[in-house]
Amino acid sequence: RSKACGNNHWNPSGGFREDQFNAPVRLRVENADIKMRVATEFLSAWHTLLVLDNMETIQDGRILEFVQKLPPSNRCKVLLTSRMRTGGWELPISVQEFSLMELREFALAKALEMGVTISDSMEFMEQLRTATGGLPLAVQWVLGQLKLGIPANQILANVRSDGSPVLEFSFRNIWQRISSDARSVMVAQTVFEQPPTLQGLCIASHWDTERIVRALDELSDVTLVSGVRRQVDGKTVYVALPITQSFARNEASEFGVFERECQQRVNAYDQQMKLQDAEVRRFASTFERFGITSDSGKRAAILCSRGQAELFSGNTMMAEDLFKEARETAPDSAYVLAMCASYELARNRTGVASEYAERACERCTKLTGHLCYTVLARAYDVVRNRQKVVDCLAKALTYEPENVVTRHKYGVALSRNGKPADAIAEFTQIIDVEVIREPPRGTLLMALKTRALNFGRLGRAQEAAIDLAKGRQIIAKYPYLSEHATDFDEE
Repeated sequence: RSKACGNNHWNPSGGFREDQFNAPVRLRVENADIKMRVATEFLSAWHTLLVLDNMETIQDGRILEFVQKLPPSNRCKVLLTSRMRTGGWELPISVQEFSLMELREFALAKALEMGVTISDSMEFMEQLRTATGGLPLAVQWVLGQLKLGIPANQILANVRSDGSPVLEFSFRNIWQRISSDARSVMVAQTVFEQPPTLQGLCIASHWDTERIVRALDELSDVTLVSGVRRQVDGKTVYVALPITQSFARNEASEFGVFERECQQRVNAYDQQMKLQDAEVRRFASTFERFGITSDSGKRAAILCSRGQAELFSGNTMMAEDLFKEARETAPDSAYVLAMCASYELARNRTGVASEYAERACERCTKLTGHLCYTVLARAYDVVRNRQKVVDCLAKALTYEPENVVTRHKYGVALSRNGKPADAIAEFTQIIDVEVIREPPRGTLLMALKTRALNFGRLGRAQEAAIDLAKGRQIIAKYPYLSEHATDFDEE
């Protein structure tokens, strides 16, 4: 049924004719082709704004085809809206919710139009905005309920309740069209009191960064979530309206225990970051060993520990984010820089690792010097800079001279650098300390073996044979050291 109003009405035999009339003319047209021809005639005769709203709900492709095939002679402008992109006709435009003042102006104007009396106080407007998220449709629904005589506090509570017609109309269609991952991320977002960062969503969902980013991109495309850069620290947080979150929260049961698990993971992380007593005790030895006293330094150290755990479990993207946050939390911490360098070495990114390790060494203290220089030595070892390895390990030993593991590495580095006599001196220091230990450790056998090798390089075969024989005697006496037996087999 087509309807024309004004000073023109339809002449089936030949288009429009001028005439004066007061009542609309209605035509019953059954054939679709005729309907489209009639509509085209109307749109070509008058300057018209044709609005096709919520195109994502349209299943009939003939509608868009009709618009695309309008003749050049048509005098209408067509406005199509959708919350989903097709990559075709749309121009993405971000339409934000009402600000408090915009909502007040809109609500008062609509209330006057509908004959509804409402308070113009900012307190009521704030309550209205909190309940509706600043969405015009939700505001109008509230006013309509007020006109029916329902108490305001009951209406505001019902806006975001399960099964609310506002929520259903506003979000159901789009919810059904987005992917399961996108819906899951919306549910995960509801467990946060403040808009979460990408890392926060990764922690809550226990997903990798790439998967979260894909879901966020999809949610951004359909205007359910928007990324906003915080001025305080420059980080991007992902914001959803409270009314949107209410709908997602109502749908959480679709995902079983996912929401509860997200909340548990976020709570555990928050407790860890708040440095509660139990968590501090877990890392107390690390804080004491490396002289970490500030709250920011402790938080960063915990982040490094979490990053190591994520790297070990294979979640490299999450590990990357944790180490990045650790650097942002304590950018001048030698411990954090050294741990970041160690992480970069594990990722085979030697250049970045060297940069962090060198910065760590510049900032090191008596308690962190050994860690910083041993990590820098590892970075130089990867690029086979043997002299730098020797120099770094020598420097590390000035901070912990009794560290036999580092001294052994130092002796090996000297040997590789063509200094077997100096290497022998280092291994001898280790042997002199370890030989009196009861029961002996594998460290003693390693030192005997490497000293014997260097004796051999200097042609001191008899001394090498004595070390090898000593090693065999120790293994024979202490069977728990039998894993070293092959190192002392006679050739």
